[in-house]
Amino acid sequence: MGAFLLIFLGNRFLKRGQTFWLYVLYYGIGRFFIEVFLRIDTSETLLGLRVHVWTSGALIVLGLIGFVAAGIRARAKAAAGIAEAPVQGPSVQHTPNSEKPAAQDSDEVSNQGKETLEESRISEKKVTEEKKATKDKEPGIPGGACR
Repeated sequence: MGAFLLIFLGNRFLKRGQTFWLYVLYYGIGRFFIEVFLRIDTSETLLGLRVHVWTSGALIVLGLIGFVAAGIRARAKAAAGIAEAPVQGPSVQHTPNSEKPAAQDSDEVSNQGKETLEESRISEKKVTEEKKATKDKEPGIPGGACR
């Protein structure tokens, strides 16, 4: 039941990242009640409470902090005019609609991904060549020996 509620809230109302932190909070609360009211086995205690209770309390605090931080971050991005891009694979880069017209069919979409992949490979080659060039310029030990 709780999973369906999280999915519903995530799709309707929550910003990126908030669904995960809400799950952490939800899990911490559930774990807290289980540890306090249902567990009767012995375990290590810290300041009079079981370690498991402290752990679930830490999850609750972490979930609250993460949830609020994700909301603040989403509002700051919205205020700056940065739109949230849909989650995409590493080879596809998001470009705003004003720069590139939207693809009309699946062939155009696949071609855009290939162009982006090719551009990223070219830029990776340039970075590698620049690193190699700067490495050659650095003073080193003659003969490559280590001291």
